[in-house]
Amino acid sequence: MKKLNQSLSSTREFGLAAAAGLLLAATAVAQPLVRSGTSADQAGLVSVVNQFRIDVSSGGIFNPPGTPAPSPGIGRREINWDAPALDVFASPGFMPNDFFNSVSKRGALFSTPGTGLAVSQRSAAGNLADPLLRFGDISAQYNTEFAAFSQQRLFGIRGSTVMDTTFTIPTSPTERATVRGFGVVFCDVDLDSSTLLQFFNLSDELIFSQNVDNLDRGFSFLGASFTDGTQIARVRITAGNTVLGGRDGLSDLGFFQDVVVMDDFIYAEPIPAPGAATVVLGIAALAGLRRRR
Repeated sequence: MKKLNQSLSSTREFGLAAAAGLLLAATAVAQPLVRSGTSADQAGLVSVVNQFRIDVSSGGIFNPPGTPAPSPGIGRREINWDAPALDVFASPGFMPNDFFNSVSKRGALFSTPGTGLAVSQRSAAGNLADPLLRFGDISAQYNTEFAAFSQQRLFGIRGSTVMDTTFTIPTSPTERATVRGFGVVFCDVDLDSSTLLQFFNLSDELIFSQNVDNLDRGFSFLGASFTDGTQIARVRITAGNTVLGGRDGLSDLGFFQDVVVMDDFIYAEPIPAPGAATVVLGIAALAGLRRRR
């Protein structure tokens, strides 16, 4: 009887261990394929950016704004901030958070706890030496700190260093979506701990996080894509440790202030979020729901 009890106990412990192992296997998240690099100029970074484009687009297919994908999930979307329709929102103004969902339809929605999101000015005459292209209207220092990866505009966060990107179907802007890969070109990352990408799934669980490599007055790229079916519902971007408008460099108190802006966003074709017949609500609608509760 003692041997039988020992056998039952061993079987029970084995079963519990096996169940725990299955649970861990079920909840484990595969590591994404990561592409990263830095360069002092555009030419030195383009190879890693192009490789990421291939990673997320099933061979390099680019889907223009407002057009359907050739087939579900095939291709990629890109944002380079140079749409002429953004002229009226250029710095010192703010870009609508849903511009790339409702106007230039690329399936991307932005939000920030800060004041708003900004695109630098654009030269209609193509004068790439114009300092306003690099947020020179905010600080003359930025004329020499920042450069554009793809001409002409740059993109920045005002009143915060944090923003979130969520996704919709580009041809169905109210339908919630996910992507399998996302990457960003950053400008003038000075510290190896100031700039960060964090990916979250539909349950808002963190599935990937990595700091962006630094290169003073240069370009940095970080992108990650999943090949196992893992989907990204939200990307949190932390760009630097000092808001746009602050001084870039050593402060009077000896603290290094890192002001970081961005250029190209590249991401896989958004697909419908699993099980979601979800409608994307505007901020005003959400506020109304909260007031009624």
